[in-house]
Amino acid sequence: MSRGSRKLEELKARLTRPASLIELADRRTASSDPLASWFGRISVALPGEEWPESGGELMVPVAQLNLSEAPYVPPALGDVALVSVYFGRDELSGSTQNGDGWLVRAYSSLEGLRAIEVPPEAAGGVCWLSGADGPIKPSPLRYRLLQNDYPDYEDLPPDVDEDLAERFTEDLSASPGSKLGGWPSLIQGEVSWAPWREHPANPEYAFQLGAMAKTNFWLADDGMCYFGRGTGAARDVWTFEWQIA
Repeated sequence: MSRGSRKLEELKARLTRPASLIELADRRTASSDPLASWFGRISVALPGEEWPESGGELMVPVAQLNLSEAPYVPPALGDVALVSVYFGRDELSGSTQNGDGWLVRAYSSLEGLRAIEVPPEAAGGVCWLSGADGPIKPSPLRYRLLQNDYPDYEDLPPDVDEDLAERFTEDLSASPGSKLGGWPSLIQGEVSWAPWREHPANPEYAFQLGAMAKTNFWLADDGMCYFGRGTGAARDVWTFEWQIA
């Protein structure tokens, strides 16, 4: 093996990360368990937790992710059992805090979660990422292990020289679509979470949600929604960014 090939293999081994791909499942085999993973449906919450609002309007359910169903859970979600994602009705123009136009609720245990009644105007509501022909269509989800996910060019470490970076990205990149963990599939450059990467929570990437045409969840030109979680003392801080071509 040449020196260049050896360096490439070493870089691949250094940067590979596993991921759980999030895919639509057959509705005919959907579980009746309210804790099951769904796109376009959220069925559980803690007792006393009210359906969220943003801008004076009920938010739209986007995803309920039961992480116990996933073959791999990234360290950023290691102490999380279930994640619920909501979006507001109005398009977001920039980075906002959790609860302002988007909302992540993370639960450390499935114990204590209870089935909730979804307000009709929320279940049939249209969020800013819904397609033109109506609200998001609920669909059950399944997970599939991706053993090796690799970073896009912008996420390569700064110590990688240009020649090696070009060889690396000739055949390797971040898997697109929805997934837990792995590397973010980039469209407009690295995910910064805030201008100049100066978010005080120093978030780490946790999962991403991409367009799912069959559910009427659209992002122009196959865009991507990224979700991050704060580190250190800011562990309870969630961040969001979206990109389109």
